[in-house]
Amino acid sequence: MANITDLLSTAEPDPDLKARELRILEQLSIDTPTYCFECGKCTSGCPAMRLLELEPHDIMAKVNLGFVQELVNSEAIWNCVTCYKCAERCPQGVSPVETILALRNLAVASGIEVPQGFTVILLSIMERGLFQEPTEIMIKDPTTGKKGFASRQELGLPEASMPKDRERYKLMFMSTLGELL
Repeated sequence: MANITDLLSTAEPDPDLKARELRILEQLSIDTPTYCFECGKCTSGCPAMRLLELEPHDIMAKVNLGFVQELVNSEAIWNCVTCYKCAERCPQGVSPVETILALRNLAVASGIEVPQGFTVILLSIMERGLFQEPTEIMIKDPTTGKKGFASRQELGLPEASMPKDRERYKLMFMSTLGELL
């Protein structure tokens, strides 16, 4: 059988690459991505799909085809908002978000620079314990259709709490981060 050559990079295929990369993903404790049959239910419920054109089922397909390094080097894995809707919607019990998080971990472990927005969020979490201050949200009265804004208190939600001992929190956060990396 003739070898296939990638005409863009003139690279010869590595037949063990897919198996090696799948083993890496399995070591990161994610569900086996091969259970995904690309039905698209994850993508149809993905909020990042609407804004950032993230397609979780496409990421799963690429992992299954062995394109892990391409995904690790792409911006697509950083578009996920980690809402876990894809995991809830999957009829096979596969969790694309866990695969995406594993790909992000591989990217960081490979020395790929994290997008600027994540650095800002990380610094905010370290400083305040939250990535953003709680804000009012727009609501619509179901009886009148009138739109307005409501606070957490008006919605019957507890106040968002800040860490009481911020210095201890920062140390614990940095320790956890060090363990992940």
